[in-house]
Amino acid sequence: MIDPSCDKNGEPYSQYMKRRWGGDGWVSGLKRSASPDGVKFGNWETWPHTFLAHRLLTYTLENYGWEKQHSLKEKLFLQLYEEGLNISDPKVLMEAAKEVKIDESAAEKAVTACLDDDLGKKTMSEDYLAKSKLKIKGVPYFIMPGDVKFSGAQPAKVLRELLQDISSSLSDKVEEERGDSSSEHKGSTDESSSGQKN
Repeated sequence: MIDPSCDKNGEPYSQYMKRRWGGDGWVSGLKRSASPDGVKFGNWETWPHTFLAHRLLTYTLENYGWEKQHSLKEKLFLQLYEEGLNISDPKVLMEAAKEVKIDESAAEKAVTACLDDDLGKKTMSEDYLAKSKLKIKGVPYFIMPGDVKFSGAQPAKVLRELLQDISSSLSDKVEEERGDSSSEHKGSTDESSSGQKN
């Protein structure tokens, strides 16, 4: 979750921005960077409490796989940023589930179960502790091979170059390990041959 302190029903965009940051000046940079990809943030009216949305996404991953989860996430973003809907609302979430062809009845049970105070508090506590251990303070947050970790949206070029560097580094490491393994095998073979001659 982005902000557990947000009202469970979500908050009006301008009210939340003013309360937390004193305004929404930082959003102009977000809009500029997203515009080339066709993302306009044209009708962003609510800052949602995302607990139930995350629960639905988790349910979808566990029962339908990552591709369906990705489709659902895209729909939720569209609802929130372009359609002016409040994804804190279970009804809005079920509409999204229906559109990407997720069984509404089963999904609704999984989501509304988290409305139970004890389960909700337990889930949020576990979520908070997990992020605290990883020192996650923003989204998106990336964890990559080689203990590479960073947060914040990045241009595609930056991510591509980083992945290429990681791939190259891993390839070098594999080759190095193969070389070490070959040397050990050769040494073992030489010792065995020497013993046979004696």
